[in-house]
Amino acid sequence: MHLSKIALLIATGLSQVQGAAILARDPTPNVLLHTKVLGNGTLEYWGIPSPEDADRNWDEGWGLPGPVEPPSPAVQRRCGGNDVHCSNANLARSDVCQALVDDLARNPRAGVPPNVRAIVRHQGSFSCYAAWYDVIGNMVFGYLTNAASKTLGICGPGGTVSGFATDVSLNNVCTVQCLSSAPGCFF
Repeated sequence: MHLSKIALLIATGLSQVQGAAILARDPTPNVLLHTKVLGNGTLEYWGIPSPEDADRNWDEGWGLPGPVEPPSPAVQRRCGGNDVHCSNANLARSDVCQALVDDLARNPRAGVPPNVRAIVRHQGSFSCYAAWYDVIGNMVFGYLTNAASKTLGICGPGGTVSGFATDVSLNNVCTVQCLSSAPGCFF
């Protein structure tokens, strides 16, 4: 009897750990909030509509060089490893995702409003989404670069990519970040 209680506690603990890695889907669907036309495609901001969207400067920080602030030492101790997991669902073309990673890296200080949940790169009829789970205040493109680049490197050598990174630090918030052809982190 004692052994079965221990097994039950271990199983309960494992289900809670697994549940922490896969978050429940927010029932509010992401919608297109803004489109920025680029020379060879478009970049879109997807998220939950906000009254501030109409007056927002969507180009804030666009084209500004320079590094972004690293995570705080306390956050670095508990997250930031960008542990990548590949998927066969929602495969995106690797070249389109590389263009998205390049856009993020070239514009590290471009602002991302807190109601945005995904940045999307379109080239022709192909799309690549960098999406994340949590509300992130004072977010900039530079925070998305490391996990997106690592996911592309690990999951994308075959010409297509789909995956997510856990243990991601986005402006000192530990979250999950995805890279795929889907508008959210739901595989």
